Amino acid sequence: MTHPRRTAMPTRGPDCTDPAAALARPLSLASSLRPMLPGALTLRLVDAGPEGGWTATALMWGARPQALRPATAETVVAWVRADYPHADWSRPHEVDLTTGQLLCVCATSGEA
Repeated sequence: MTHPRRTAMPTRGPDCTDPAAALARPLSLASSLRPMLPGALTLRLVDAGPEGGWTATALMWGARPQALRPATAETVVAWVRADYPHADWSRPHEVDLTTGQLLCVCATSGEA
């Protein structure tokens, strides 16, 4: 499977003052990921620890979550982390593949 080529977008850092650029970046990420994950609405990224690397799961409406193959997971995790370098990556995150927005999954089962 070939992956679409993703080109780097110029950034202004976390204090970006250009609203158009702030909106375009997540949409560009989502449009790059969608062809790799047909039918997926959300992408969940979880750090499996120092030994296991990252896991990525595609979440689809009305279907079982689909774990991505390791090579694909490595690619999508690298793209998402590059677009959101200041996120707290010690927590699981989800990417909305419609908007490209990153959401922290703060509560897991067993947590209050």
